Amino acid sequence: MWEEKSLWYVMQVQTGSEEKIRTQCETLIPQSVLQQCFIPYYEEQRKLHGKWNLLKKVLFPGYIFMVTEELDELRFRLKRVQGMTKILGTGG
Repeated sequence: MWEEKSLWYVMQVQTGSEEKIRTQCETLIPQSVLQQCFIPYYEEQRKLHGKWNLLKKVLFPGYIFMVTEELDELRFRLKRVQGMTKILGTGG
């Protein structure tokens, strides 16, 4: 779990590349900077050829969620991540 002073940020990426970029982040950025990096999923039932299938889908395509206390350091380290578009936030 993360600390009280940790903040959540959202990184915009190209749709379809979420898992690839999440893996890059977890590989390139130490946990001391990036406490958690995740992609919310949902499950959907679809009938295909007469049989029900459970599909796992990205809840917010094109977005990865990050938890950190070190935004400046995170931004610096994200420069090495290929495929990141921008970090979204409110205010300054």
